[in-house]
Amino acid sequence: MTGFRTLILVVFSVLTSAVSVPARAAPDALASWNDGSVKKAIVGYVTSVSQSGSPQLIAPADRIAVFDIDGTIWPEQPVAEVAFMLSRVKDMVVRNPDLRSQPPYDSLFAKGAEILPSLPQADILKIFVDTHSGMTEDDFTTQVREFFYTAKHPLFGVPYARTVYQPMLELIAYLRANGFKIFLSTNGDIAFARAISADYFGVPAENVIGTYFTETVEENGGRLRVVRQPKLGAYSDREGKIGAIARHIGKRPVFVAGNVGSGGDAHMARFSMEGLKPSLQILINHDDAARERAYGSDDRLSLDWAKSYGWQLVSMKSDWKRIFGANSQ
Repeated sequence: MTGFRTLILVVFSVLTSAVSVPARAAPDALASWNDGSVKKAIVGYVTSVSQSGSPQLIAPADRIAVFDIDGTIWPEQPVAEVAFMLSRVKDMVVRNPDLRSQPPYDSLFAKGAEILPSLPQADILKIFVDTHSGMTEDDFTTQVREFFYTAKHPLFGVPYARTVYQPMLELIAYLRANGFKIFLSTNGDIAFARAISADYFGVPAENVIGTYFTETVEENGGRLRVVRQPKLGAYSDREGKIGAIARHIGKRPVFVAGNVGSGGDAHMARFSMEGLKPSLQILINHDDAARERAYGSDDRLSLDWAKSYGWQLVSMKSDWKRIFGANSQ
């Protein structure tokens, strides 16, 4: 009997050891982020506002996160929409060669695209309006998507879809997994960003906020269509981003991600910080010349406010293990 009992114990021991496996560590949702103060602040904040029983718990309906696009989710030098705008100018000249001799296009063709930043603001605005209006919303969306089918980033030589920052895609997914609703805020054309937001950034078109054109509704062939007019309805940058967020969402975001490149995101970060709920603001600092680019802010506003208000400053060089996804090169 003793031998039988021993046999049973041995068999039981073998079986339990066979089915018992070491506990696996939970996968790192922010795997492309280096461990450091910024990553710790992000994880700590998200945990505190989403964990049941936490004194800082925020209701899911109020977990609003807003991300800038250019310079925050993908490169802004050069801005993708500017490349699109220049491609549209070429198409316009094919249809109307006289544009080559008409200002401001004469300067553009005489001196090349590099002259664009030095043109008067009124000339840049005219080119922007001319290339973005006069067509239906559906036709404009088609033009944007056709551009991205073939266009490649001039610095990296790959399709724009492969220049999205991997750490930011992970951050968007991490926030969404913890009950946050994600919005994108751009100072560019809202329809331009909406055309690619779902495929490139994983954010549906209806969650994109930005500059928009006035429009008219016309009937053509028995169908109503929305036609873009050559006049801006609202420009979404700096303080304008706050108005766009208030108009589109109706709530202050509790999480904001922007960058220090132009100072354009500092206002929406401050708008978030000054709400009544716990919040977190991060600004991307482009300081990695080897893997992306290194450049400072056009003014000190973003950096000064980040220091004064305690926002998280993300160093591309130090805080990101990698900048682009595995298939970026």
